[in-house]
Amino acid sequence: MKFGSLMLGTCLTLMVTVAQAEAIADGNFSGWSFGTYGVGGSATVTVEATGGNPGTQLKVTTATMPSDTAYATAVKADFVTIAPLAGARFTLTLGVRSGAGAFGDGQAIALLVEQNGSLYALPVGATSVQESFATLSFGGTLTAGSFTRVTGGGPVRPVLDGSAVTRFGFAAGNSDSLALTQYYDNFGLEIVSVRGPDLQPVETAASIPTLSEAALVLLSALLAMAGMGWQRRQRRG
Repeated sequence: MKFGSLMLGTCLTLMVTVAQAEAIADGNFSGWSFGTYGVGGSATVTVEATGGNPGTQLKVTTATMPSDTAYATAVKADFVTIAPLAGARFTLTLGVRSGAGAFGDGQAIALLVEQNGSLYALPVGATSVQESFATLSFGGTLTAGSFTRVTGGGPVRPVLDGSAVTRFGFAAGNSDSLALTQYYDNFGLEIVSVRGPDLQPVETAASIPTLSEAALVLLSALLAMAGMGWQRRQRRG
């Protein structure tokens, strides 16, 4: 069974993949930078020490008329990564509560990427109206073509190959919705990428080795072959 053992080791080496995860969680908003973007209308973002779930919360108010689009931005400036991000899956979570008089879809949400002073937005959904704080989740895949540059003079699309220092955040805004206020707390972002054996390791918060389904089937077959060989040797003895 030397051939089987060699084959087993080779196959496992080739077929092992590594799931890598980065996670950000923040409910204090003390290391964040804030701004706005859009066409017409207005958007404001304020850090409030009380009223959150619990403690600090962000108050985002937009005022828009027909043809207006206004977003407030919040970027976690004290977290950076240089990990390759292209193709990674992400889950953005936010605690959301609607202000008085909120209606319709609430505010639209975008995932933000900041690189070299430029902001890039990826629309992920809307909050709807939330009478009390509710945790909302928005998911997707990080691809450069899905982002739009909304501020700054950098490249039209973000660079997700690990060559640019990257920060994350979110934007909340509206179009044609008059005055509307939403409150936000407990920002969370998890990014999970899968690295095959042909890619170089990246620095991430955690690396979890896993076997593909094909590797597991092959491993089972080779173990069965090894067991049959051992049984034959036992009978001959």
